[in-house]
Amino acid sequence: MFFLEAQVSQYEKDRSRFQQQPQMELFVSDERSAIDWLSDHLKKRPSTYREIHPEFVSQLGAGWKKHENKPELQDLLEANFLRYDGDGEVPSQIQSYLSSNHKGLSGIGNDSPSFRSKAKDR
Repeated sequence: MFFLEAQVSQYEKDRSRFQQQPQMELFVSDERSAIDWLSDHLKKRPSTYREIHPEFVSQLGAGWKKHENKPELQDLLEANFLRYDGDGEVPSQIQSYLSSNHKGLSGIGNDSPSFRSKAKDR
């Protein structure tokens, strides 16, 4: 980008208001990019291990760096993310996902046993 001298200060001021996120890698190539992929995936769709595993394995394709050990999905999830165990209130991220994407759960309160069982292990 190019700016006129008068525009530079305005650009810097506007840019400082936003948190800069690291650029996502195109392929999952090491542990850091695997964690980034999982984070992005789980923000969009809180999932169980069974739901994530096939997609995760497909992401660990040819782009993986040879000197990097391939981590186990279970280890990455346990070390870097929280899992709802079915006790207590359902977290808001899981609640909003289930309410909007599962037809039978949209009218049910998040404290009902059926809602909690569907949310468990996400």
